Amino acid sequence: PDNVDFLYLCNWGLDDPNKDTTPADSTVFKDLKDLGGYTTFVADGLLVNKTLPDVLPWCRKASDPTCSDASSCMVATCTDANIAAGYTRLQLKVRPNSSPNCAYHSMHNDYVTLQCDLRDKLFGQSSPYLSGGDPCMPWTALGFFNMRTNEGLPVEWVRHWSWSPNNYRTYFTVYETDTTKAINMVNDFFTNVGYSDELLIDVRPTSNIEEIPTGYDPASIPSFTWVYGKGEDYGDISKPVQGKSRRRIGSSSRDYTVFTINWWGASRLTHGNTYVNRGYMFHSNLGTAKATADSLIDSVYADQFGVEQFTPRRVDIYTKGSSFVVKTAASAGGQTTTCDSP
Repeated sequence: PDNVDFLYLCNWGLDDPNKDTTPADSTVFKDLKDLGGYTTFVADGLLVNKTLPDVLPWCRKASDPTCSDASSCMVATCTDANIAAGYTRLQLKVRPNSSPNCAYHSMHNDYVTLQCDLRDKLFGQSSPYLSGGDPCMPWTALGFFNMRTNEGLPVEWVRHWSWSPNNYRTYFTVYETDTTKAINMVNDFFTNVGYSDELLIDVRPTSNIEEIPTGYDPASIPSFTWVYGKGEDYGDISKPVQGKSRRRIGSSSRDYTVFTINWWGASRLTHGNTYVNRGYMFHSNLGTAKATADSLIDSVYADQFGVEQFTPRRVDIYTKGSSFVVKTAASAGGQTTTCDSP
């Protein structure tokens, strides 16, 4: 787990090289010449040993302490200096002698999303859309921890830390498909009835690796590899293909990931020209993926051909009723076709 060279998966669109550099050197799109020539996608089971800190909810600006403008009074992060200057971080909690009073809100990935009284009033719109311990590591897990018992409730997704300054509601999804069971589970887990103090709630990643499981064998995990090369055929006029090549990757708020290899930047495919790109995709166990991919990288190539490099032949379409067939001349330069079908 300590040696996994994993790829951060930030929200799609957060790859502007002029501003999106957190995590550093990972969210921005990459030219193929700056990469290793392939990417491997791994099935469930691979452990990545990256210890994550507790998750911190959003903060209310010092300039609007009552969130009179709910749409602009919140910021995603704030520093100790900001807090000293009057910013206030939202703290999940249950009020004294109270229940979370959860109610149904919606469904997310087939699980129940609830709205529960888990904070103070006077916090505005904050939407992290958080599905793990890090927004760029959606495969990590997240939990809400009862600070009285130090027990954690697994959370599938956080929709809003807060939305309206006039209520106490936080919106999140739990791993339950039945609405009644979900409501009862959270109400029971965070009940503060009978207590005169607030019940504080921490938000923690729950996928930090304490120890490697017995029998863990990452080499046997199924994987899929896309070998796209190092972009050596792209560049200036001396290269077969003008323009640039890049890899873009990002997550979405739905159940898919975007992964593309682009030809861009001075790319020109004019009338009569043909663009050729040969890469490789293969399925294997993770343990053999690197050796197989390394053996294929040098065989990847891209090229562009002009019409003057071909000797054209005639192509005709023959129709009969609602059917048709396409026929080509028998040889390069040929100007006649025949249709043998009745």
